[in-house]
Amino acid sequence: MMRIFTFALLLVIVACNSGSGPVSPPDPPLNNPGDNWREILNNPNASVAERVSAALAGIEEDVCYQQEGDKSTCDQDIFLVNDIHVESPFLEREAVLVIDELAPAVEMLRYRNRILGFYRMQVDGSISSEIPSWELPKTFGDIVTGFAISPFVPSEDLSAVGSALNDVYSEHVPTVGSHGLGVFNILADLIPNNPIIFLDNNLLPFNQSIPDVFCAVDSADPSDPNLVALLQRAARTAESLSELFVAHNIRYINASWGYTIETIRGPWQRVCGTAVPPEDVLLAILETYRPVFDVLFSTPGVFTAHAGFVSPNNAHYPFDQILPEFPNRLRVGVFQHVAESVPEQGLVDVPAAYAPTPPEDDADVYINTACDYNLGCRAKRSLTLAGLYGMGRIEFPLSQTSFNTPVLLGRFIFERNQPQFRDRSMDDALIQDLSSAITPACGSESARCRYLDPLLHMQLERYLQQN
Repeated sequence: MMRIFTFALLLVIVACNSGSGPVSPPDPPLNNPGDNWREILNNPNASVAERVSAALAGIEEDVCYQQEGDKSTCDQDIFLVNDIHVESPFLEREAVLVIDELAPAVEMLRYRNRILGFYRMQVDGSISSEIPSWELPKTFGDIVTGFAISPFVPSEDLSAVGSALNDVYSEHVPTVGSHGLGVFNILADLIPNNPIIFLDNNLLPFNQSIPDVFCAVDSADPSDPNLVALLQRAARTAESLSELFVAHNIRYINASWGYTIETIRGPWQRVCGTAVPPEDVLLAILETYRPVFDVLFSTPGVFTAHAGFVSPNNAHYPFDQILPEFPNRLRVGVFQHVAESVPEQGLVDVPAAYAPTPPEDDADVYINTACDYNLGCRAKRSLTLAGLYGMGRIEFPLSQTSFNTPVLLGRFIFERNQPQFRDRSMDDALIQDLSSAITPACGSESARCRYLDPLLHMQLERYLQQN
């Protein structure tokens, strides 16, 4: 299940701030690019200001979509996210897998030069690929994909383009919201040098994929044939995940979700139409997911950033605990502090006024959102996400572990690229060294600096890029 999130609120945030952001875009040059705006837009050697100016000129020229009346004769084209558009350097780099509730969204077009694939979990536990595609206004698609080339252009530099696209094309471009898209819109700019793979996990829950088997479990005996069937399906998913890791050189995973006893209890009556079974049966069903979490948290050389969760009864939250069999996972917590006082190495603890969550036993590291529900967001580098179409940057005041997990992942990748680590092979020993490096000893080996502010201190690959 997602880690405490109201997606409708995210849609409101994006809709009310589409194309806007706390950072102003560069002023475009005054000269008009004219008919060659596409050539300038797709020229990686042109300045960002020149490319922005070209995009705005292209929108202005597309009079068909700006006139009243029927738009059926306006120019459209099919736009795809597939491996044809991936730039060759990204095929050799360590990849990031975003596992979440996902649906193809046009924002993915903006980053398609480094998206290696979109996958879905299937009813039988396997994983299959699909090619996201959209029929879109041609100028709109040409502009969004025109910024999907290296060198990377930060989304805040495209605020003016995003606003203009939204003004002209919003009625003709599908808007799809998902929890995973929110995660991606935070993560994408933070890791501009890494390829990304998407995996939609909507069919991972047994109650979604095989409800007949799920609802038939009435015993906690591991030999119960229905429990055996659930375990076999989870094992098939784990095997498919392992194959995906190898196919794409996946070394990092963002898991802004988790499964607990409530994952089983919550949908039972709605899905099964019967009384919720005893606790031992619920826990037996939950245990059959273990192969999936084993492969996520213990695959050699693969690191997972996992959203932390309050677990009042550890037995009911088995996959959220510190366990020796889960060595390659960090559980991510969150705190809110709008000042610039957290030092570069972090803090051992923070006052209760910073609203740290979850409790310390339930997280390994805490990330500052630099936003506060009452005080707003810090002016300098608070938590933000990309706006519509991957353009513009929007303050994100939701203090939830789901949306700080990608920041921790970005911090981990930043550390991996430091001189003392960059030439080492990605293995379990390196993962442990990186985890220790981002939560260093503070005063004594037993006191770790676990409360971090990587946004403030620019400990993210995004800030190594030239604007």
